[in-house]
Amino acid sequence: MTTKAEAPKIDAIEEIYESLKGIKETIERKYPERNWVVEPPFTYLDIVHKGLQEKKPLLWYFFALPQELFRAFDIVSYSPEYVCGIWASMGSRGISKVQKYFDIAAEHVTDGLCGVNKFPVGLMLSGDSRIPDMAIFGASDPCDAAKATYSNLNFCYNVPSFYIDAPYLSDERGYKYVAGQLKEMIKFLEEHAGHKLDQDRLKEVISYSNEAYATLRKIDDLRKNVPSPIASREVYAAGTAMMGLAGTPQIARWLKDRYEVAKEKAKSGEGALKEEKHRLLWVANHIEMDLTIFDWLEEKYGAVTVASLLGRFPFEPIDVSGGESTILKGMAKRVLEYPITRQGRGPVDVFVNEIVRVATDFKADGVILAGNIGCKYYWASAQLTKDMVYDAIGIPTIPIELSPWDPRVASPEGIRTQFDQFFELMM
Repeated sequence: MTTKAEAPKIDAIEEIYESLKGIKETIERKYPERNWVVEPPFTYLDIVHKGLQEKKPLLWYFFALPQELFRAFDIVSYSPEYVCGIWASMGSRGISKVQKYFDIAAEHVTDGLCGVNKFPVGLMLSGDSRIPDMAIFGASDPCDAAKATYSNLNFCYNVPSFYIDAPYLSDERGYKYVAGQLKEMIKFLEEHAGHKLDQDRLKEVISYSNEAYATLRKIDDLRKNVPSPIASREVYAAGTAMMGLAGTPQIARWLKDRYEVAKEKAKSGEGALKEEKHRLLWVANHIEMDLTIFDWLEEKYGAVTVASLLGRFPFEPIDVSGGESTILKGMAKRVLEYPITRQGRGPVDVFVNEIVRVATDFKADGVILAGNIGCKYYWASAQLTKDMVYDAIGIPTIPIELSPWDPRVASPEGIRTQFDQFFELMM
């Protein structure tokens, strides 16, 4: 069991960084036109790697939290859940690493715990990771099991932790409540990072974030075109890139580049597919253990994913000229309106109404609810969601139960069979 003072036997961060670096170098050499796919996850890990090389304090944070306040500090912000998804998307070797930490955790936690919550537990217990200097998570965000992960990190390893409590509703009262917590969180970070928050740095970070959100909205609008000029993989890539790199100049530049490519296609009326037959809305988890399913759906059924609720962020810019209270209220809105947090809190109507609205706006004719077996809030409302969406706009929903990172729960081959049946019977 690694302590803060000890170096890990196998540095899991170094391992995935070097693995992804090798993949990126191969893609740049053999398939330079695909480099855009690997650039965001590599950039995320490169920032983490450089920060650790410089011996900056290490923060573990829960992935369903916006990062701007973390990035404004001179620390390393690292989400084990986010990195779990990167590992799973890297093929069989990456999946075997994910399974290793799942299995270590399974010896100590219930089988019903979500895989992405098992990952940091297994990482801690394996001795393969340095222990963080501090941790932050959303105590009542939809992944309730994260409370077990991070509270035990605190208990077992004496890691100072801060919990952001998300209220049931997203309203002015809720924004004010969370803004107050963010103010306390800044004090927590100042104490454990060893320096005060640089207000100029915070404004710079949020300015990059505002720019990226504005570009992401323009990309979103292009996906509404029929045919869509943007392939399914890029819908996934843009959302995950934003989730990992918000507040950096790299994400602002990457999204701008992707927008320019899509805009040129849209101008000429060119679609991502030779023949677009179906338009899909993805409302739950992506199948990160096998992202080729996106390509397979396009090739076999002419079905392009035009939108994903996991990639729909709160686009409203934050006024950086308005002082700390204005910035914190804007950040509080982002906390409560963040993907997953937004859909997994409050009445089920919030989730269903968003599906109906987005499906209508993007002219979708099918909904994919690929729900993580550990996400109880999906399965508590899956049938209700399916019925309400069909009653409202007359399009079918396919519910698929899986672990997005572990093929032992539901194999990619079995998932493809479910899609075959869906298209044969419903589309």
